[in-house]
Amino acid sequence: MSDKKRWIRLAVAAGLGAAAGAWTYQIQKDKKAKNDARLAVVEAAVVRSRDYGKQKAYIIGNSLSSLAAAVWLIKDCHFPGSSIMVYGENEEACGNAGPLVVSRENCEDFLELCGKLPGSGEKVFTFPKTEGGERLGCADLPALWRLLCTEEERLDVLSVEDWFSGTPHIFETDLWQLCQCVFGLKKDSSLAEFRRSLWELKGPFLFLSPEERQELIRLLKQYLRRKGVLLLENTQVTDLELENGNGNGSGTGLAVKKLYVKRRLQEEETDREAFVFEKIDLRSGDVCIMDNGSGSGKLWKKAADLHIALGEPEAFVGEEDKLQPLRPHHFTDRPKTVPTGSRNLGFVGAFSRLEEGCCLTGNYAVASARSAVDELMHAGKWAGGTGERKKSRTGKWLTVYKVVSSLYHAGL
Repeated sequence: MSDKKRWIRLAVAAGLGAAAGAWTYQIQKDKKAKNDARLAVVEAAVVRSRDYGKQKAYIIGNSLSSLAAAVWLIKDCHFPGSSIMVYGENEEACGNAGPLVVSRENCEDFLELCGKLPGSGEKVFTFPKTEGGERLGCADLPALWRLLCTEEERLDVLSVEDWFSGTPHIFETDLWQLCQCVFGLKKDSSLAEFRRSLWELKGPFLFLSPEERQELIRLLKQYLRRKGVLLLENTQVTDLELENGNGNGSGTGLAVKKLYVKRRLQEEETDREAFVFEKIDLRSGDVCIMDNGSGSGKLWKKAADLHIALGEPEAFVGEEDKLQPLRPHHFTDRPKTVPTGSRNLGFVGAFSRLEEGCCLTGNYAVASARSAVDELMHAGKWAGGTGERKKSRTGKWLTVYKVVSSLYHAGL
């Protein structure tokens, strides 16, 4: 009887200890949240009080990512719109031609940019099961588990077909049909992008048609013009000059010093085209943000030849000399949104690198822009690269378990 009482006391003590521990943890968590909120308010006030003087921002590209970068400069950094220049090619070259995919469960930055999803009440897409599709088999689940637990750096130049060569059944499942339908994946697509797409398969999805995408871009341009942003269409940045170090010995880092711009003019009385060429010198404090996929990546190719931190565009060159984001590639072939050591250069869009997210989604386009802007300007939620935090090993395994379980229980 005494042993039973002793065990009861031990169990009660353990329960009270666990409750006290949980209570203490929650108190510390609440304290941290309140402290973070206070710091955010202080940082926002500091940013609002900044005097940017003659500082300017040069944005290269006319895509959703480029325009989003201009919006984040205004919203997150309170940068004056009149000091932002956006260089883009003709209207037809603006953005990508395909539809825009948005996962309703992973669109925080996209929602904040747009206010709401256009047509979200009608355009939500839920994957329809097909008669020929099969469920994931016993051999497919371990292969998916291993893939999700493998670091992306170890998946260099592998295709989806390479990884699942021993379990080809997965290509007959509803899961694979979903990835094909939503992300356009193929068997020879990058394994790293397939892995990223699995984290996005929380659905339902919203597809913005090419027309709706262009309408979204038109609305962004309208907003930017109201803020005084100079949108220089029918212009092309043909070259840039980089400096590794600031040239006076007071600091180091990669910086853009000059931009070479070609502007097309249409003569009124004839059908001939005329061009104006201009050289722009960037001063200290100026920033340059580039959608490195714009203009078929020609400017990115020139820049990448000048510094190893700017990625390897040749890895993405496919048919007709066009960049294709789903080609198998090395982990470092995409440059970071702000390359290591960069003082004033950032990259945005599908060919820039974030720690998370599928490069073909609308949120990736918008989040990459926010990452580049906030880190370059030391403002907003991405300041100092804090927007993305790697999970602990335990947290990662729990997330992997949830993903694999949800795929299985969804009947894919």
